[in-house]
Amino acid sequence: MLICQKKMKVCQKNVVPVWKVFLELRGVAILAVVINHAAFFGITQYRFAHGTIQSVKAPFGYPWEMVMPFWIIIQEITRFAVPLFIVFAGHYLACFTNSWKGTLRQFKKFILPFAFWSFIGLLYIYYFFNTSLNFRQFFLITLMGGAQPGYSFIVLILQYYVLGRLLSKLVKCRPLISVIIAAISTLLYVGTNYFVWMSRVGVFNVGIELRTLPESIFPRFLFFFVLGLWIGHYPEKFKTLIHKNACLIYFLAGISAVMLICEHGIIFYAIRQVSPEMEFWKLMKALEPWKITTNIWSFLSILVLIRLGQFQLLSCSYLKKLGKIAYQLYILNGPCLLPLSIVLGFVSVSPAFDWINFICLTFLTVLIPVLLIKLIIKWAPILKWLIGYV
Repeated sequence: MLICQKKMKVCQKNVVPVWKVFLELRGVAILAVVINHAAFFGITQYRFAHGTIQSVKAPFGYPWEMVMPFWIIIQEITRFAVPLFIVFAGHYLACFTNSWKGTLRQFKKFILPFAFWSFIGLLYIYYFFNTSLNFRQFFLITLMGGAQPGYSFIVLILQYYVLGRLLSKLVKCRPLISVIIAAISTLLYVGTNYFVWMSRVGVFNVGIELRTLPESIFPRFLFFFVLGLWIGHYPEKFKTLIHKNACLIYFLAGISAVMLICEHGIIFYAIRQVSPEMEFWKLMKALEPWKITTNIWSFLSILVLIRLGQFQLLSCSYLKKLGKIAYQLYILNGPCLLPLSIVLGFVSVSPAFDWINFICLTFLTVLIPVLLIKLIIKWAPILKWLIGYV
C-alpha cells in the first residue's frame, strides 16, 4: 500500500482536473449502455432460438448457479453506465445551476424526443405482442419509461432536474449529511425490493402479493446524483479523496465485481429452488438491476474510471466524439435496437450466430444513430428535437 501511494505521489503532477475527463467518461458510459442492451438481446435470443438455457453450477453443492455466463457477466459489469450518467447530471447542475427558465429548456430537451420515441415503442408493443392494454395502461408504461429500452433513465433525469436546485443548495451547505441521507434513501429502495423478493421465494409470508418498486422513481439513484453534486461543489476534496485511497478503491472494485456475480448466482439458485415458473423468468429476476452489489460495483467502478481518466488512460478521440453526442445516442439506442433485434433474430440459428449478432448489434446501434444525427443536423434541422437538440 505504501509503495502504491509513493507511485501515486510521483504521478500526481500528471493528474488532470475531474471535469476534464467527463467527456471521455460519457463516451465510456454510452458504449457500456450499447453493449449492455446488445448483451440482453443475446440472452433473449439464445432463449427463444435454442429453447434451452445452459447453466454453470458451483462445486460441492454450494447455493450458486449462473446461466449463459458470457452474456450475464457482460450485463452485470456494464450496469455502472446509468449511475455514471446520473453523476454527470449532478455535476452539471452543481456547476451550472439553472434558473427555472433554464430548467424548462432542459425539460424540453428531454421530454420531446422521449414522448415521440415512446409513442413509436408503444406501436411496436401493440403490433408485435397483440396486446389488449387500454389507454391508461399504455400511459403508465410511457410514464415509467417502459416504452423503449432504457427510457426509465430519462424519467429519472427529469425528476432530478426538478429536485436539482434544492439538492444542490443542501449539498453545498451540508455536504456530509446530504450524502448520508441520499445513501440511506437508495438503500431503502434496495431494501424494499429485497423484502419483496424474499416474500416471493418463501422466506416469509405476508399474505398479499408484493411488487418491486419501479425503476424510474428518484430514490433509486439518488446517492449517485448527490455524489455528482458533491463532486461539482467540492472537486478538490474529491480529487484528494480518490488520490489518497486509490489502491484501496481498485482493490474494493475488484472485490465488488466478484460479489456482484456471486449474488446473481445465489438469487437465481434460490428462485429456482422454490419457483415453478419458467426458467427465463427466474433469470430475469436474478438480473434485477437494483441489487445492493450492483450499487456497490457501480460506485467503485465510477471512482476507478474517474481515476484512470485523470491519468489520461482513457484519452481517445473516438470516446470524446461519442461523449459529445452521448445523450442523442442514448435516445436513439432503443428505437434502433428493436427493429435490428427482429432482423438479426431471424438468422440466429446456432450459438455461433449469437456472437455474430451481438457484435453486429453493438456496432450498428452506434453507427446508425451517428449517421441519423448527422443526417438530421445537415438535411432536416427542423427535426433536431427528435434527437434532443432544442
